[in-house]
Amino acid sequence: MIETIITREFWAESTSDQEVYRSITVHLGDQNPQPKVTAQINLSRIEGRGFAKAFISGYEQRLPRDVAPVTSPLEPPYARDDPNALLYAPSTATIYNAYSVSFKVRVRSMFAYATCMIYVYHTTPFENILVLPVSGFGSVRGGG
Repeated sequence: MIETIITREFWAESTSDQEVYRSITVHLGDQNPQPKVTAQINLSRIEGRGFAKAFISGYEQRLPRDVAPVTSPLEPPYARDDPNALLYAPSTATIYNAYSVSFKVRVRSMFAYATCMIYVYHTTPFENILVLPVSGFGSVRGGG
């Protein structure tokens, strides 16, 4: 079940053939346990004749025994001029034990406005999922 939805918005603009990157990191803070989240980024407004791409560039996880968060990049390891970087960069990711999520917008000869959303799921201890209340079911008797 979704407990909270966090939204952020930001933009990037390039008035020439030079690429411009803008990024934002959303911190979820210390929680016990760190939540499961689904993060997504969308281009909500674009203008120009170049190109624009919005994607998740990385995230940090913090497991219960970790002293510090562990960073995991999602940005594809392509060269800047490789068209595959625009095709395969993720715009949605589900992350367990999330501590923060980083988003990026890449533009050339264009203006792009992006909307980021993080769906934070309610985290329940595993033991509570396995225990079912017996008193609420009543008894079943055979007919006769």
